[in-house]
Amino acid sequence: TFTINDGLRGVGVANVTCSMATRVSSGRAPNAPPSKDFAPPPELEQLNCSSPARYLLPEGLHRFNLKAVNLAGLVSQAEYIVVVDMSAPTTRVTTPMFQGQAFPSQVTLEYATRDFPEGSASGVNRSECILTRSQAPSNVASRARTQDGSPIPFGSWAACATPAVYTLLDSGMYTFKVRSFDSAGNVGSETSDYVFTVDETLPITNGTLWTVKSEEDSARSSVDKMVIGIVAGVGALLLVAVVLGVVLIRRKMLADDMGGLASLPPPSPHVPDDAMGRYLQASVQEAEMRSHWEEERLRLAIAASIEEENLQRALRMSLADTRSNGA
Repeated sequence: TFTINDGLRGVGVANVTCSMATRVSSGRAPNAPPSKDFAPPPELEQLNCSSPARYLLPEGLHRFNLKAVNLAGLVSQAEYIVVVDMSAPTTRVTTPMFQGQAFPSQVTLEYATRDFPEGSASGVNRSECILTRSQAPSNVASRARTQDGSPIPFGSWAACATPAVYTLLDSGMYTFKVRSFDSAGNVGSETSDYVFTVDETLPITNGTLWTVKSEEDSARSSVDKMVIGIVAGVGALLLVAVVLGVVLIRRKMLADDMGGLASLPPPSPHVPDDAMGRYLQASVQEAEMRSHWEEERLRLAIAASIEEENLQRALRMSLADTRSNGA
């Protein structure tokens, strides 16, 4: 619509003409002929018109020219850019979604928007997000907040911007979606469900996701721990048996050695008749033999005691390891 006025001192309007020039058309070259569905006037052709001037235009940018001439021949004209946008913007969530991963109580979600047609001056005007909780208790008020500190309106669309940050989320499963609006009023389709899990016990880090164990994984872990415990117990019992066997074998060997020493024939008390010197020499040799025999017996006893103490210490350590593995 437009208004033409020649003023209080004017001589009156003689003629009004309009033209609509397509500068950028969607899907075809700027100077290409319009399709059969659209019939705008030829470019830059001025035609007589009155308000309101109606045109059936394709999507894209257009230039509207209005020209008025008064009775004195004076000319006045104005030009306006007209944007025709019949395509809704598109939106997609760009934050990756991983199965078996969890967020901490603070979640940051990013999305991207794009308006059509390409090159349109309309542009995305705003976006709305919706966050819903699965199996949320109806009688418990949520402490969750948006980035600006406002309570999260779970289950309702609300204005948002990328990245969308939600804090103080309780543990559970959530669904996030986005939709966008352009300046022409077109509403884009909402994104597919972005489903994620929150574990409020996890530390808040910059974008770190944490592995979520399912019930099957937990059961498998319990079975693995049980098998490890059984194997450790059997191994400990085998070690105890080996230690006991070694102790028994060492004891038998010690007994055999002691028996061999004890079975040595005692030195003969016979003193040769031919010389007292030879008798004294034999007595000295006998004393030395007895001293050597006592020293050897004492050495074997000490070695057996040390060996038995080492084996008992190893047995106690093995039993302690068995109890800790079982726990």
